[in-house]
Amino acid sequence: MEVEYKKDLRNNYMVIKGEDYEEERYSIKMMEYQSLQGLLALNHKCLDNRVLYYYDITAKQSMFHYFDKTVLSYERLKKIISRILSVIDEVYNYLLNEDNFILQPDYIYLDVTTDEPYLCYYPGYQKNIKEQMNGLIEFLMNKVDYHDKEAVLLVYQLYSVSREEHFTFEQLHNLLNKQIEEMVPDNVKGKREPASTRKYEKTEEEYFTQRNEKQEEKSETTVLQKNKVKRKGILQQANTIQSKRTINRIKAKSDIPVMLERIEDEVEINTYPPATYLYTVLCLTGGVMIVIAALTSGILYNQFGNRMDYTKVCALLLILICTEGYFLKKIWDKKNKQARITPRKSYINPREDQEDPSSLHRDEKDEPEEGDILPEQVDVHEQAGLRASVFLRNTTQSQQEESYDSNPTCFLNEEAINCISEDALSPCINENKEQKEFMLKPVDEINYSTISITDFPFFIGKLKKNVDYCLKNDVVSRYHAKITKEQDQFYITDLNSTNGTYVNQEILQSYQKKEIQLGDEVAFANIRYIFLYDLC
Repeated sequence: MEVEYKKDLRNNYMVIKGEDYEEERYSIKMMEYQSLQGLLALNHKCLDNRVLYYYDITAKQSMFHYFDKTVLSYERLKKIISRILSVIDEVYNYLLNEDNFILQPDYIYLDVTTDEPYLCYYPGYQKNIKEQMNGLIEFLMNKVDYHDKEAVLLVYQLYSVSREEHFTFEQLHNLLNKQIEEMVPDNVKGKREPASTRKYEKTEEEYFTQRNEKQEEKSETTVLQKNKVKRKGILQQANTIQSKRTINRIKAKSDIPVMLERIEDEVEINTYPPATYLYTVLCLTGGVMIVIAALTSGILYNQFGNRMDYTKVCALLLILICTEGYFLKKIWDKKNKQARITPRKSYINPREDQEDPSSLHRDEKDEPEEGDILPEQVDVHEQAGLRASVFLRNTTQSQQEESYDSNPTCFLNEEAINCISEDALSPCINENKEQKEFMLKPVDEINYSTISITDFPFFIGKLKKNVDYCLKNDVVSRYHAKITKEQDQFYITDLNSTNGTYVNQEILQSYQKKEIQLGDEVAFANIRYIFLYDLC
């Protein structure tokens, strides 16, 4: 399939060049005149006996790029798979062929605010939908957060079902519904006890509460003395609890079934060309033919011709061995090897790439178990004022940031492309990022800050929760661009942004990868930067 990306004044499109299939004209009209939820809006045009299918991808990101940085939690995985299955089931009511769906990550688009998936229906595609679903689940398996036990179990079960020879989508639906039912409490499902029993339990509870209050009033002095003794062992108990939790986490992780991740790449190997083997066969065949010719011509016999002269035989064999050895050495010289690129598949265990158990104390936060005594419980009143002030400050800051996450991108006119807004806000960078070597230095250093490129791929946009650098400006898209590194070369890719990404004043097409070098000018809409080496 030939795919390209185009923009007009208001919308972005993914354009697929196809053929005009008479049997698919009904589906094309159905897609154009019916707005089906969960499908990319389709419009087709005919040009030079070719059909161009225009799919509206405005304010959406392809699944392939969307999960470059983020990982799949249980809720997100369940939502995406459920919605995809629902869309496939729904199109059956409109007499559309389900094998015309493209379930490749490059052609599935997600709404960046709601994670709602949108599928691409390509008339005449005709690829088995079950095989495509298996490939999609295998892709999602490599994007799951392996710290989320429920997500790992769910994707493993989905993958196991999709690997069966004659599986159905109903089995996937039942598996997802089963997961949902297991999370619903029993009292919500309708399993309630009789009213008389509940009334009795409530009365009994009040009785014991009153009795306990009287006992506490009588033994208040004794309780205070016991609390003093307990406070002495707080630190020792906290250390013991933390060690126990670490052991429980390691055991819990070992119980999670893990599928080996398949990694496909290309490797360069040096091999001999086919001509080497051909020359070897010819060389050996020539030696055998020389021996046969010597025997038939009588050269190896004595002057009377009645018996073989072994001196001549040894001399001939010695000459042949030396000659054959010389030619074979030349043929199989290492200099004759040629480089060849071959695909390679490898499988790795995700647990081996995870952090060591000692990092669990820093990365994971568990709720304390019942009856535990933590050091933070000591002198709680002294910390109350500080915690209140921090909470108020964080609340105010989060309210300001949410306005940018939900704010749609504003369009630029032609005059604004070449100028820089005077009232532009300063960008903010995500925390917990280490500064490395490369950076984007702003042309307007008064209104914008330097972008330190910490790792690759490096995402830039105004949706702070999913990008590496938050550039707060209305002309910047939520997912605007990403910078990648391949060996010693750097590339920038426009992520279907509204106002475009520029390299040396040349606009990039959506999802077009462009090489950048030190000193190049990179612009996000009208905000210009210089790609430099950070000497700090």
